[in-house]
Amino acid sequence: MTEIGSTLGGRYRLVELLGQGGMATIYRARDAQLERDVAVKLLRPEFGRDPDFLSRFRDEARAAASLSHPNIVAVHDFGQDDSGPYIVMELVEGQDLASIIRDNGPLAPRQAARVCADVAKALHAAHVRGIVHRDVKPSNVLVGRDGRVKVADFGIARALTESQLTLPGTTMGSVHYFSPEQARGEVATVASDVYSLGIVLYESLTGQRPFSGDGAAAVALARLTTTPPRPSTLRSTVPSHLDAIVLRAMALDPALRFATAAAMASALEGFLAEPGDRPANAAAAAGAAAAGAAAAGATVASATARPNAPVPYPPDAYARSAPAPARVTTRSAPPPPPGGEGTGGHATGEPEEEPGGTGPWAWVAGLLGLAILAIVGFLVFRLMTGGGTPAGSQAPDEVTLPSFVGLTSTEAQEQATELGVTIVVTGSEERTDVEPDIVLSQDPAEGATVAVGSEVRVVVSRGQTAVTVPDLRGKTEAEALQLIVSSGLTVGPRTEASDEFMPLGAVVDQQPGPGIIVAPGTPVSYVVSTGPTPTPSPTPSPSPTPAPTPTPTPAPTPTPTPAPTPTPTPVPNATVGDYVCMTLGDARSQVETDGFSVGVVLPAAAPDGWFVATQDPDPGTSRPVGSNVNLGVTETKPASCP
Repeated sequence: MTEIGSTLGGRYRLVELLGQGGMATIYRARDAQLERDVAVKLLRPEFGRDPDFLSRFRDEARAAASLSHPNIVAVHDFGQDDSGPYIVMELVEGQDLASIIRDNGPLAPRQAARVCADVAKALHAAHVRGIVHRDVKPSNVLVGRDGRVKVADFGIARALTESQLTLPGTTMGSVHYFSPEQARGEVATVASDVYSLGIVLYESLTGQRPFSGDGAAAVALARLTTTPPRPSTLRSTVPSHLDAIVLRAMALDPALRFATAAAMASALEGFLAEPGDRPANAAAAAGAAAAGAAAAGATVASATARPNAPVPYPPDAYARSAPAPARVTTRSAPPPPPGGEGTGGHATGEPEEEPGGTGPWAWVAGLLGLAILAIVGFLVFRLMTGGGTPAGSQAPDEVTLPSFVGLTSTEAQEQATELGVTIVVTGSEERTDVEPDIVLSQDPAEGATVAVGSEVRVVVSRGQTAVTVPDLRGKTEAEALQLIVSSGLTVGPRTEASDEFMPLGAVVDQQPGPGIIVAPGTPVSYVVSTGPTPTPSPTPSPSPTPAPTPTPTPAPTPTPTPAPTPTPTPVPNATVGDYVCMTLGDARSQVETDGFSVGVVLPAAAPDGWFVATQDPDPGTSRPVGSNVNLGVTETKPASCP
């Protein structure tokens, strides 16, 4: 790590460490030319040795510097130093949204809506300039002490994502906030940023992310196969209006999301414009940090929070387990009317009526009292008799749930609609013993009585719907082929290239890259190292030929006649057959019948009943008789087979 006091580019003196991540370190720095404090994000030095990355980094930094918007962190400068590439940005005094949620819990609904509306405006300002952020997440949302919301890290995410450099222990991007199309390795678009902002809004409202898993691949797979619960199911104070905005932003189909970030901002501001508790609205409109102006020393620079004192938000801004104390009014009661102090007197100031007479208002009051007593008695009677409902029956606005287990999700939804409830798929399990999309469990369980309009959460089965591409780089070719086949993928084209660092026979590169989520059976091409490029030897200079020295001619010696050497018979070639889709046992027999030998079988311990998915050499290739044919097999017949 670069030491405090060092100067980058002869201009930026590092004065304080603000944060550190897997790919970059954040510093407060002093600009010696303009005499101001700035934030410097210094990338790992490995990135400085990648010419393609540096070119993209410069292009993206220039594009980011062209953005001017009150909700975007300004980019001042960029450069490269011996310590690595760096980018110089506006210094924001405050905290990032991730730290706020971690330290204080979820935001009040109106505060969350205000923060995310400002983020949406920032994204739209970039989108109209052709810039997609690609890494929208709470740690990139900065909340200043003045209450202003700013989005950081424009100009870095794309360069990092497209870099071929992968550092140990790092993940390109934030998988918890990826859109489904990014998880599949597709190009990020405006709709991808809208999806990621939907996750940020979800986490701001509930305090937790919508998807979780044991690793990056599990999290990516979850968003491709499951629908998260509504925020209001996790926190009952979330209004249905915000539920609808979150679900639309997080639609799996990009065409069903908000068409632009501006449209999402408009929807959030429409919610904020709804009538409600105006004092609470004012606090929400001030933003999550407007009440935190006293948070001295809290500084945020780009995407990493420093361990500063949290911004002191008002106590009613977050979800609490106990209700807030009742509001105490300071307004005094109106003074009693003149002459109205007696308990039996009237508060009208008029003379009392003569006793003995009964006016019509007395009769009205008496009848009202009798009616109230009758209603109270009726309610008590219903309460003591179980609500007046015969045993075994239920109120008309309640239903008894049947079993949805064993039905497809479509069939379950049809039955649920008839009952007046909604099926919500909250998870999936990879199962080979049942067909995909079969309900495996439900909550509430069969026989439970629920109100009409309730949600029934179900878990459905799935096949192997997605595969994470393994990292083949640095592996031997045999190890790479084993990884490809065991991951449910197919072997793609093989090429060779010289490499200064990879040993002979090791895999240099691959497509798709490691960590990309793809469909089963996707071909993976790879490049094998032929070692370093050989250095040409210098051509020797010709030496003068010395004059021959005459030697006496010896007497001829009789030479024995050599025995004739037999000429080797050339090995004939044969055409390699097509063994794909055969069982391994049948393929072995056919290979030998065609005049070849079975070479490497992957996986090595595969039984003869498995099916051939790949072969090398390809069908129709001419090879010498007796050559090896390598086979890759899978337990199930490939989808391309008849």
